[in-house]
Amino acid sequence: MKKVGLVRLVAIGFCALCAGPFGLEELMPFGASWAIGGLILAALFWGIPTGLMAAELATNIPETGGPVAWVLYAFGRRTAGFFGYITTCAGMFDLALYPIMFGVAARATFPEFEGYEWYLGVSMIVFSVILNLLGIVRTGDGSIAFSAIIMAPFVLVVSGIEWGQTVPTESVAREAGSLWAVLTIAIWSFAGFESFGAIAAEVEDPQKNIPKAIVWTALSMLFIGSIPIILWARNFNGAWESGASWIICARALNGEVLAKAVGISGIVSAWALFNAQLLTNTRIPARLAIANLLPQWFAPKENSVPVVATIFLGVTSITLSRFGFVENLSMGVALLGIGLVLEFGALWCRDLTKRKKGGYEIPRGIIYLVPFPPLILLCGVLWGILGESIEIGGWQINQLLIAGIITIICLFLTCLFGGKKETT
Repeated sequence: MKKVGLVRLVAIGFCALCAGPFGLEELMPFGASWAIGGLILAALFWGIPTGLMAAELATNIPETGGPVAWVLYAFGRRTAGFFGYITTCAGMFDLALYPIMFGVAARATFPEFEGYEWYLGVSMIVFSVILNLLGIVRTGDGSIAFSAIIMAPFVLVVSGIEWGQTVPTESVAREAGSLWAVLTIAIWSFAGFESFGAIAAEVEDPQKNIPKAIVWTALSMLFIGSIPIILWARNFNGAWESGASWIICARALNGEVLAKAVGISGIVSAWALFNAQLLTNTRIPARLAIANLLPQWFAPKENSVPVVATIFLGVTSITLSRFGFVENLSMGVALLGIGLVLEFGALWCRDLTKRKKGGYEIPRGIIYLVPFPPLILLCGVLWGILGESIEIGGWQINQLLIAGIITIICLFLTCLFGGKKETT
């Protein structure tokens, strides 16, 4: 099995968790105080606790599809099956965000693509599936290249504005929305540290490299989060639109050349996010198959690539990308939160899980407090989607009802596969 070192792992983590400031512009219409407050809340009460949890469990139980293994060893097969199914469903909605972002960024950069956004997103999915089928090392190399392309133009954008300068652009009014929307977007910006656990078996010396990668990824995310704050401080009064705002800012600063560079950065950012998230999400159904909780054709092959799981998630991403960005985002965060409860439960059951020596451990005085901040934020998000709906076939269906139906399906799969014995 080929494994990745620290540099590739940091690049994969950066691409899986943020891949640049794209998406943060969704916070801009809420105003600086709400947006900055939401980012700080998410960093302190979601990012840090989940990062600590991932560092301990991933370094002590470095297995393929690690989160499934954590829950399996702590609570048994049926609970692990339910966790894996609900987490896979959350991953489907999350992956569907990035072809949408890809299409919007492509249209904003090259207006002649208007009307072809969905088809562009599909082409991005196809290329990402092919890259993932080549293995984690090639995916890591792609993430290094993506990271360099993404960040280069933003150094010019931030350094190109003088303090006190107002960047004049046409203002576009947008409805501010509600607190839950701020929290959902901010949480999404800091979600995903458990992704390191999903690929822990494919990391060189995971006890040392995973904690380092989590720290470096967190620092890169703090830098990314500072970019919109710097623009607020420098009086950018742009027209905020997902995927297009940074292009507008760059065009006002330095004309079409910088605008095109930032636009290409946005296109690559969406591709990088999908590519890295596809890598980590496919390891969840792969681990379910190893545990005989899914059919064996979902299991990884000799090169550690779960071929069927990769193609399956690619197809579901194409389907769900027909829905809107916010709808997919809120559904993904809600379902992810259900699984997060079980991950934190596995953290508390540290004495019951199969552990290797040398892994990081959260101090016992803190470990029992770590789960509460993200769970409180999660309750706010779930409360917020009570009145939100998704249009399916002309029908407006409540998002919480859809989450409930998905949960029931996952419980059914648990009953169907939970009684079988593990294959390895």
